Amino acid sequence: MTRLRRTPDAEGRPDARRAVARFVLPRPVATARVLPRAAAWREPLAEGGIELLDARPAPRPDLVVAGVTEASRAVAEGAECAIVEGGLARGRLAEHYGHVRRIAALPSLARPEILVPLDARGALDYAFRSWFVPTKRWKRLRNSLLHRLLARRALDRVAPALLVASASAEPPIVLAAAREHAGITADGEWLLVTGGADPLARSVFYVFAGGSAVPSWAVKFARVPSYAEPFERDERGLRLAAAAGHSVAEHAPRLLRRFTVAGVEASVESAAVGSRVTSLLTEPGSRAEKLRRIDEIATWIVEMGRVTRAPAPALARERARLHETVLPEWQDAVPADVVTSLAPLPAVLQHNDLGCWNIVADDRTFTVVDWESAREHGFPLWDLLYFLLDALTHLDGVRPTGERVDQAVRLFRGELTASRVLFEWLRRALVAFDIAEEEVGMIATLCWLHHEASDAARLSRARAAAVAPTGLRPLVELFAHRWVREPGLGLTWNPGR
Repeated sequence: MTRLRRTPDAEGRPDARRAVARFVLPRPVATARVLPRAAAWREPLAEGGIELLDARPAPRPDLVVAGVTEASRAVAEGAECAIVEGGLARGRLAEHYGHVRRIAALPSLARPEILVPLDARGALDYAFRSWFVPTKRWKRLRNSLLHRLLARRALDRVAPALLVASASAEPPIVLAAAREHAGITADGEWLLVTGGADPLARSVFYVFAGGSAVPSWAVKFARVPSYAEPFERDERGLRLAAAAGHSVAEHAPRLLRRFTVAGVEASVESAAVGSRVTSLLTEPGSRAEKLRRIDEIATWIVEMGRVTRAPAPALARERARLHETVLPEWQDAVPADVVTSLAPLPAVLQHNDLGCWNIVADDRTFTVVDWESAREHGFPLWDLLYFLLDALTHLDGVRPTGERVDQAVRLFRGELTASRVLFEWLRRALVAFDIAEEEVGMIATLCWLHHEASDAARLSRARAAAVAPTGLRPLVELFAHRWVREPGLGLTWNPGR
């Protein structure tokens, strides 16, 4: 297998999401041959554990990947399946393979966020209405045009598409296994959200029951073999949410089944319906409506803490973890006794990754997804701080991450209009959990230091899986360095002043 170097960021390397298209096939892929015009697939396929067959003569590969002008050569390779970038060679592939399907790759073949069959009109419409919501004006105009073309049944001629060819018309292998293990409708329409550019990110099929305008099931799967850890942690987190009672569970997916197919871990959950809150906060619209949505979610976060509140001794293990593994990395900026000097605090159920990207909402309700980082006994205020940091820095428009860090500093120093929302919610939470104002700066400091350490854990998982992680990090992981050094923030920060 090709060895991969670690790269500091995602720039200049093929997007790992490109190779997710192999999961559209009805059979597993262990070996592949990549033709020259599809060379950008090589690294993503190798990261997914696929053996690249370069030497000649070589065994017949499971899959051949080709550029649009290489369709004839792809057929000549004699592979079990083929993927061709570009939709102009369908007839040529159909002569050799029994089944050829055109799959739209949105927004582009190079960086596909969503894969959806061009004949799946309902799933395509849902993708444009609810999921694929760009923040830049020119991208919104582009999507509006594509959506109009879809309505006129003219999208096939202009959408960036893959041709996926195989001998069988069976559904994708993961969905066929989900039908067997969880009884879902595998033959219905679907769209595939490829997931993040990190090779360890999971992808998700959203599956529509017959005639439904919204998905019924979410089928998650790992993009690298034998990667069970996030599914184990997700199962534990969803069980904690279900056990917390209706007010918490009604805003979390229901885990229906876990299974393994061709060495790949997978699970089936009830589908979260709507758009990511990140998109809802950054697209054009009423600021008052966006603030209403933020208040709705913040209310639920406080309520989740209230109904899962446990006595202070339940937080002892988490305090010890911070003292022993997190604080030693910050000796030059934070006193070593910050954890032990904190007053007794209640423990609460903590989602622990509550960014707007993990919240899906429609006009009626919202669903919090990806519970793999959840803790039964976590710090109060952490989820609220995490969510408000992300939501309120998105509220006034999308900015580069560096600018959002500057904005976050101003937000917590009380210099923005949105600061009032932050401070009001923290004051409510302090009352709800009987926490003194003098403690909040220390609690917030521990929150940001904890999340900053997530990058080290991510790198460790990548090394274990022999993949090259991206260097892209969310705002919450970058805030700690500014928090401990900026005037007005740090251990003495107090929103009540």
